[in-house]
Amino acid sequence: MEQKLLNIMAGVMCIFTLTLVSVLYIFQGSSILARQQARDDLGSILAMVAKQRDQMTKDDPQALAHHLSLTMPAQVSSSDVTIRQEDDLTRFQIRIPGISSSYFLDYPMAGNCKGIRDMTYVASGDGGIIELSCDGVYVMSKTVKGDHLYLDLDRPSSVFDAMFVVDAGHGGKDSGAIAGGIEEKDLNLAIVQKIREKFKAEAEEKDTTYVEDQFSVFEEKGIGKVGVFYTRCSDKSVGLEERVSLANRLPADLFLSVHINSTATGRASTINGTAVMYKVSDSSGRSKEFSSLVLDKLLADLKSKSKGLIAGDEIYIIRTANMPVALAEIGFITNDEERKRMASDGYQEKCAGAICSAMEEYLQKVHK
Repeated sequence: MEQKLLNIMAGVMCIFTLTLVSVLYIFQGSSILARQQARDDLGSILAMVAKQRDQMTKDDPQALAHHLSLTMPAQVSSSDVTIRQEDDLTRFQIRIPGISSSYFLDYPMAGNCKGIRDMTYVASGDGGIIELSCDGVYVMSKTVKGDHLYLDLDRPSSVFDAMFVVDAGHGGKDSGAIAGGIEEKDLNLAIVQKIREKFKAEAEEKDTTYVEDQFSVFEEKGIGKVGVFYTRCSDKSVGLEERVSLANRLPADLFLSVHINSTATGRASTINGTAVMYKVSDSSGRSKEFSSLVLDKLLADLKSKSKGLIAGDEIYIIRTANMPVALAEIGFITNDEERKRMASDGYQEKCAGAICSAMEEYLQKVHK
């Protein structure tokens, strides 16, 4: 009898244990499914940030003073986070290594989100990417405090006291003129990259830094903070409309485009020299004045032959630019000797130096 009771009790305990395990499994499974569903439904995370705003404000009182506040996981340093701005200056990619979509559940984001039209999450091989789409042209600054990374968006005109746009002509499938195995697009880009290096060298390190994929920032005595924007910093295709649209939307104070000349036939020739095109229809005369200064600086530094100032209103970017514009034709790619000089680092450095000097000098003149 006693053994029978023991067997019954053992059976009851077994059933109870199995029931408890089943309940826990179902609960845990539903929790996992719910969490997975939350991950799968991320897509646009802008609404998620809005829902988390109240709680995050308690945890991080500074959050609403910034457009976005990101808490870094223990294994990720803010220096590991990379931010890239797209060419149109309205979109950003924030790449955080070593995270999955659960990051947004474990480390909620916050911020006032002003100017942000949409925000999405995309998984990548080594982490995740937050993509921001804004309602206009912005520059982004980032500030690190403890384990928080604060991101802020500002209209360029509210950040800079003056703005330049420097354009490397052609690019991508558009090679421009070709001679001696050298393509114009590569020479244009090499010169612009050196211009960028020179302007970046003038920048001062500050606690708050700007995301400078598409522009450089430096201080100009008597003027203030200057932003230099680039239509391309790599070998890629950029439409004519995009180039001039960038300058007009900022709006920039000066627009300079770098090109290399060629004979009409593209055949080798002894023709050589430097020319600068300007906008004749600019009734203020500023395009001609700026172009003249660019030409003088290039001739002095390069010791090249002057091909003079040339009317360039038939060129789209010159005709449609809303600010003083100059298109510099550095030399002739169809001239063997001049092509070799233009392909050298030393000559490109001189070109860059002359252009930087002209832009800064003209800016100083008009701001007196």
